[in-house]
Amino acid sequence: MVEIPQPPSKKARQDRAIHLPYPRHTTRIAGRATYGFVIIMALSLIVLGGWAATTEIDRVTRGQGRIVPQLQNQIVQHFEGGIVTEILVREGDRVTRGEPLLRIDNSFSRSELAQAELEIKARRVKMIRLTAEVGGAENVEFPADLESEIPKIVDRVPVVARHCQNRLAFLKTS
Repeated sequence: MVEIPQPPSKKARQDRAIHLPYPRHTTRIAGRATYGFVIIMALSLIVLGGWAATTEIDRVTRGQGRIVPQLQNQIVQHFEGGIVTEILVREGDRVTRGEPLLRIDNSFSRSELAQAELEIKARRVKMIRLTAEVGGAENVEFPADLESEIPKIVDRVPVVARHCQNRLAFLKTS
């Protein structure tokens, strides 16, 4: 017959165990945490059950329909953005087509327009300079409006033209 080994006795296990203070301490901490978690969960379930027993939920119904406003309301949107400086009408006022509803300060759009106009003028100056270079002109003549509106760009043209002529001369010699 085969003998089945028996587990060691409690006394034998205690003799082999290492006697350190921290395993008992950590076991105690884990036990307290588990106990606290169980208490909190039990209280939460009791509160939730009490709320569910005393609260009445309204019925939910579904249906098809259509929203029809009493008046013809229109949503007004400014495409370019800006800051509303003055509102000229109030809710419920009747307005006619073309009547201003509000005033918007669009300084951003104005600054973009000024920047675009300056860029167009600078490109006109460049086009006139390049046309003169291709034609072999010694001096570049600009319209009076460009000279008066963007004198800094026009004043730089002879320097740029000289640089281009020097570069062309270098390329021809090499």
